[in-house]
Formats: sequence, C-alpha cells, structure tokens
Amino acid sequence: MHEVGIAEELVRQVVAAACGMARVTEVAVDVGALQWVDSDALRQAFDAASQDTIAEGARLELREVPPRAVCGACAAVYVPEELGIYVCPACGAAEPEFVEGNDIVLVSLECLSPEEENRESY
Repeated sequence: MHEVGIAEELVRQVVAAACGMARVTEVAVDVGALQWVDSDALRQAFDAASQDTIAEGARLELREVPPRAVCGACAAVYVPEELGIYVCPACGAAEPEFVEGNDIVLVSLECLSPEEENRESY
C-alpha cells in the first residue's frame, strides 16, 4: 500500500508550502494513472498523516491524469487504450516513453491566514 508513503510526502510538502498560514483547507493533487493509486486509500492515508498538522481536516482533491506516450520507434504520440497495454497504434511497436500520467504533483493549496482563522472563530 504505497498510498501511505505518498500521503506522508504530500503532507510534508503541504506543511512546507503553507509556511506562515494558520490552516490548510484544501489540497489539490494531480495523480498519474500509471502510479496505480487507490484514491480512497490515499484520502484515508492523507487524513491520518495530516493529523496534528495545519493540514488536518483539509479536503484532498484528486485529479487523475491519463497516460500519454511517445512511441520510441516512430515518434507517434498516443494515449494507450488500456493500462498495461502500450502498443503504438501507428506502427505496432511496444516502446512507449510516457510524457504524461506518471507523476504525482501537488497543484495547489487553499489556506487560511492567522487573521482569517481568527475571524472564523467568532
């Protein structure tokens, strides 16, 4: 279950990026389909990993990024029809170089400043 490690790294990055903020309310992440991440497991792991940090209670917004490949034989750009089957539709070679769908990227955060946090308390 590699989602735990991913969640721990996301929390580390979120806390570092939100330096000076009182609370993180939303975290947006692009997840490449080639990472084979279970979204529910990642959300649960993020909830656990973010406890006792400024990201505790933040909503995790996940967007799956489909794979896109360039054929190593003919340079055609294509989207594989099925994960695990990477045959080029133009020439039939199985030499993909993935240019999308293989990364996990922290895209954005929504945060509350200490002043906004205080206003919400009233």
